[in-house]
Amino acid sequence: MSSNEPGPLAALRRKLKALTAVARDPHATPAERANATSLQHRVRQRLDDAGAPAGDWTDNAFRLGRVAKEIKKSLEKDLYKQATVIVTVDLLSKSRGKVYIYGYVRVTGFQEIPTDEVFTLSKAIMRAGFTDFADKKKVKVRKSEAAGGQNLIIDVGAIIEKGKQDKDIKLEPGDMIYVPGKLLNF
Repeated sequence: MSSNEPGPLAALRRKLKALTAVARDPHATPAERANATSLQHRVRQRLDDAGAPAGDWTDNAFRLGRVAKEIKKSLEKDLYKQATVIVTVDLLSKSRGKVYIYGYVRVTGFQEIPTDEVFTLSKAIMRAGFTDFADKKKVKVRKSEAAGGQNLIIDVGAIIEKGKQDKDIKLEPGDMIYVPGKLLNF
């Protein structure tokens, strides 16, 4: 057998060799030899249907190489789309947990905490977006019980508009963010 032999054809060729050995085995029962002979014919038929040469593999190396390349190309074409979808879905499902944001923001609800970055209050607010009447100076954060359960009031306006990153805090799964409205709206 050639090392270039495609996997499915190689498996069929190995089965055919084993069946031939059983059919010629003097210690095999007549029923085993009959079964082996019957299966030999079916395996040969499958090899013929696949375009495999009936004789020595080295005599038909060019044809065999072409068949192997066609099978490989077909499998890559079919499996590429399936593998891409699986990988994409897998990447979308990766998160460390969720935080909840509500109040005077454009998008309220849960936000996924990505696994590949530090998720801060300013990032969550930027995703949700302030409304026109949001009080950016008094954003309330309720830390989860696992993170201490404390209540914080953060000036997110200073973080976003003035670049005071030292006031920004890291969010953990289960944290809740409330953006209050201004009392006087001009």
